[in-house]
Amino acid sequence: MVLGGVTFIAGTAIASAGNQELSESVQKITLNYFQVAAMIKVFPLRYILLLIPLLLLLLILHVIVYYVQTLQ
Repeated sequence: MVLGGVTFIAGTAIASAGNQELSESVQKITLNYFQVAAMIKVFPLRYILLLIPLLLLLLILHVIVYYVQTLQ
């Protein structure tokens, strides 16, 4: 899966050739997915109850920032 992800990111980066396209957004999403997956692998499952409130807080902050930016 990691090799496929790296291949996908490299292929879309080469294909875009400096143009800002949808592939750049997909690359960012893919990298974020791999970062979250790597962080989750580091934490044992016993910490999952501690992570849920943190993730909910991040979600709430994201929604607030999104609405503040769209109002401007």
